[in-house]
Amino acid sequence: MTASPPPPGFHVAGLVVSTAPAYATRVEAQVSAQPGFMVYARDHSTGRLVVTLETGSAHQQEAGFQWLSALSGVHAVNLVSHYIDP
Repeated sequence: MTASPPPPGFHVAGLVVSTAPAYATRVEAQVSAQPGFMVYARDHSTGRLVVTLETGSAHQQEAGFQWLSALSGVHAVNLVSHYIDP
């Protein structure tokens, strides 16, 4: 008997997003509207956002990082923590 592959798991990433201060409000609105993303803290004067990304796979995490990094006004996306619940 062949065992089935394990489920992909539940991935949660904690991110710090650095934006140009003039773009912070717009980036926050775009991130908040995207499924799986949640903005937990913001400092629009410095352009920093604390964000979580919840997905069902590492591939979806990578796609989310790429999408976030490509937003206009985003300077950097830093992974602070990553948790996988199998």
